[in-house]
Amino acid sequence: MSVSVASVSGPGVSGLIVGALTAPVAILLDAVSFLLSGVAIALIRVREPPREPVGRPSVRSELWDGLRYIVGHRYWRPIAVTVGSSNFAGMIMFSIFVVYAVRSLDMSPATIGLVITLGSVGGVIGAALAGRISRRFGVGPTIVGSAFFFGPPLVLVPLAPQSAPIPYLVAAFLVATAGGTVFNITGRSLMQTLTPERLLGRMTASRRFLVWGTIPLGSLVGGVLASWIGMSATLWVGAIATCFTFLPVAFSPIRRIGEMPTEQEADHTRTVVPAVVVDA
Repeated sequence: MSVSVASVSGPGVSGLIVGALTAPVAILLDAVSFLLSGVAIALIRVREPPREPVGRPSVRSELWDGLRYIVGHRYWRPIAVTVGSSNFAGMIMFSIFVVYAVRSLDMSPATIGLVITLGSVGGVIGAALAGRISRRFGVGPTIVGSAFFFGPPLVLVPLAPQSAPIPYLVAAFLVATAGGTVFNITGRSLMQTLTPERLLGRMTASRRFLVWGTIPLGSLVGGVLASWIGMSATLWVGAIATCFTFLPVAFSPIRRIGEMPTEQEADHTRTVVPAVVVDA
């Protein structure tokens, strides 16, 4: 919910700052916000009990543990593929969206910020309803159903007419962010519930390395395609590609999960999958 509220307020404020004080000032304030975040983290005071090391831990061995655990897991592997491919396809679109909105739709910075803010309200709605939805339909169907809504709403972005783009864009972002938030909350809750505590940190780090690693690649492809086939066609490529990213979870055992599990899995990570499979 806190992330969703920040997503709602941030774009609107940034649009106003860019319009009133210019873009460099907005970027400077953004940098200061990271500094404030660092100060806030430094103020956290929690004493954690020391943990007994398992064997001789090293960064390399812990990295392999996390990657092998994700690649060999019947749930985490399809989730990682869905999220990674969605990030890749989505960034093909969003890497050029602001340029497209300004040049093709003739939108001002304040209007773009307003559109993203209104669309981000879907994240707040999704955060508020995620628990109810998963209890009503089951954890697996909620993950699959929310992943389905990653792509189809985004088709409205290239369909938005220059004469009245705002309703199309707001509707696209509203539904897509709602689906993404429900997916994130339900999927992360499942991961935190089932993952052995010893592996939770390295699983999270390895998963984010995999699924966030596709973001710069998608941005690069989006920029190249926009230069090659044009921005409108590139938006269509990203939107259509995102429509298929739900398939890995749809055809996985995840879809059969009913209630949220209450116990962690046994820690068999070191023998989950041969190391050679990771290289694939």
